[in-house]
Amino acid sequence: MRAVIAVPPVQDFYFTPHRASALGGRAVQRVLESRGWETTLLHFPVSQGGGKVIPLPEALNHLSPFILSGERGPTSFFRHYYRFGPETSEACRTVLAHAPDLILVSCFAWAYAEEARELIGCLKITAPEIPVILGGSGAAVLPEYFFPPASEKPGPDYLLGGEAETQLADLLSAAGRKPPPVKTNKGVLLPFDPSACAASLPVLWGVSRAGGVPQINLHLSRGCAMGCRFCSNHLTQGRVFRKADLSALGQTLEEIERVFGVLLKGKILVNLEDDNLLQQPDYFLEVLSLLRERIPGAVFTAENGLDHRLLSPELAETLIDLGFQQFNLSLAQINPRLLQQEKRTFHREQYENLLRLAASRKIGTITYFIAGLPGDNGENLINNLLYLSGLPTNIGISLFYPVPGLPGFTDKTIFLRHSPRLTAGSSAWPWGSSLSTREMVTAFRLSRMINFLKRSPREPREEDMRRQLLENRRLLTWYKGNPTGEAPPGIDEALVSGLWERLGSFFRP
Repeated sequence: MRAVIAVPPVQDFYFTPHRASALGGRAVQRVLESRGWETTLLHFPVSQGGGKVIPLPEALNHLSPFILSGERGPTSFFRHYYRFGPETSEACRTVLAHAPDLILVSCFAWAYAEEARELIGCLKITAPEIPVILGGSGAAVLPEYFFPPASEKPGPDYLLGGEAETQLADLLSAAGRKPPPVKTNKGVLLPFDPSACAASLPVLWGVSRAGGVPQINLHLSRGCAMGCRFCSNHLTQGRVFRKADLSALGQTLEEIERVFGVLLKGKILVNLEDDNLLQQPDYFLEVLSLLRERIPGAVFTAENGLDHRLLSPELAETLIDLGFQQFNLSLAQINPRLLQQEKRTFHREQYENLLRLAASRKIGTITYFIAGLPGDNGENLINNLLYLSGLPTNIGISLFYPVPGLPGFTDKTIFLRHSPRLTAGSSAWPWGSSLSTREMVTAFRLSRMINFLKRSPREPREEDMRRQLLENRRLLTWYKGNPTGEAPPGIDEALVSGLWERLGSFFRP
């Protein structure tokens, strides 16, 4: 029996290396192969190298006033919109060319639900006799989107809202190996049940590259008990923190060594995809120690962020000694009112001690805060930027977006009326009904400007850019080949001037 696991193409302004691992698809592949299936994983977003520039979709027309073609330099916004992967018809032909008995489609984020639905529709029209199973976090949060009216393209035969280790295994067993196609567009929904999560977890892995350095992406845990209102982890993984056994990590490392062999002898960037392994720090340290033992050249990052509240200076020292080369710290907000609203806290002294320690050890840090939460405003935005401007850290601004089912967004009809593309952070859609798109795009540019002013110029052109910014005390941007900066299109001048009025003490010509 042959199965094809397809990760559909995606459309966005960018596609980062750690997204290129298809960890959800690999979980499905493990389940199938353990039951004797011959499998092929087609990861379409990385199948054609870089992305292809495409016109801005209609759903994102609100961004047109802010996009400047040919823009370059340290304060730029997104310049082009891309499709990562082939056209839907080509992807469909590629899947069917493998003559599968079963097709499984992985939608890893709600923002890319449209691409997943298009691929499924093409597959079911072209080969209706082949059952199609859809899964992934992006599918689980709003199954109704994938079961269209009879007048539209057909949807999947089965939608699994839970984990492959339980739901897919049960479905295959109940079907006597291969589930039959369903004769209606409604399909069969198996919703997520937090009481029926997998008891034991595999260690999922994938490989990409980051700046020419091989990157291994690992995922060892699921679930989170922290309860932050803006986080969707619990919607598809539950609120109980679960972790893979160290023996499972050992088996995974043996598998990686068989595949890559001698490549593991040099520098390897190991990115831990987990939302927060710091919930069990002893386990975290055991994981890092085992990784360093088996991959001596390993250096570590955690792209999804480390909760500063759980990272003491002593623990941070140990992480650095074990090979962490950068701390991505999740701050969320400094505003007490918003923090209380989002069921989050901020430990200022501990956070600042962490930054001082990292700077003393020459470890880079990026601090992420969220702009555009319900109740946010321009003054609060300026306060967050000012606070981070005076600290030894780069600013990572996250533009707020919800997914169906988050507190305050439980009315899922809202998401049926809007394109899923609007729930990408890069879309700067005013979901919080607080900051406007104009304010969020301006804040995005200001964050980049502050990061640029914090570091030393790398070439004469950058020295000139820095001088122009500090002398004009404005937000400027540059075109390719144009040495003179000018105001970017559509910026919020009140936000810019309000920041610069209080920024002078940090940066001088």
